[in-house]
Amino acid sequence: MDIFSIKVLFGNEMVYVGECDFDHISLITLIRATIDELSGQNEVPNEDCIVWVQLPWNDERVQVNNDIELVDYFRKFEDHGLDTIVFELENAYVPNPFGDDQDEEPEVLAQDGGYQPFGWHDLEAEMLNYDGDSEKDGDKDDEEGEAGEGEAGEGEGT
Repeated sequence: MDIFSIKVLFGNEMVYVGECDFDHISLITLIRATIDELSGQNEVPNEDCIVWVQLPWNDERVQVNNDIELVDYFRKFEDHGLDTIVFELENAYVPNPFGDDQDEEPEVLAQDGGYQPFGWHDLEAEMLNYDGDSEKDGDKDDEEGEAGEGEAGEGEGT
C-alpha cells in the first residue's frame, strides 16, 4: 500500500494537505483537511463543492464525484508509480482564518514617539526624507537666495 502526498489547488494557492493512503481517504476528509490548512478551522462546507484530480500521465483534469471514484484514482496513481496527487477544489467556502475575532476592534498600543510607519511605507518615507531634502533645513538656501537678490536689487536702485 502506497502513501501519497496530497496537494490541493484552491484558487491560485497550492496547499500541501499531508500524506494519505487510499484506505483512509474520502472526499469529505480531503475537503476538511484543505479548509483546515487554509483557515485553521476544521469545518465542512454547507454547499456542494467540486473536486477535480489532475492526471499527469495524460494532462487531464477529471471531476471526482464520490469516494469510490476517489479511491479508483488513488489506485491509478499507484499503478503509474506516482506518489503525489494534486486535486483542485472549487466552490468551497473557506471561513475567515481569524474566525469570530473579526468583530472585535483591534487593540491600539500607545508608543513613545508616536506612530511609526510599517512595511513598504518605511522605504517610501526614507525616499522622500533623504538628508539633502530642502524641507529638513527649513528652505534656508531658497530664503537666503531670495534675500540676497532683494538686497542686491535695492543696492542697485540707489
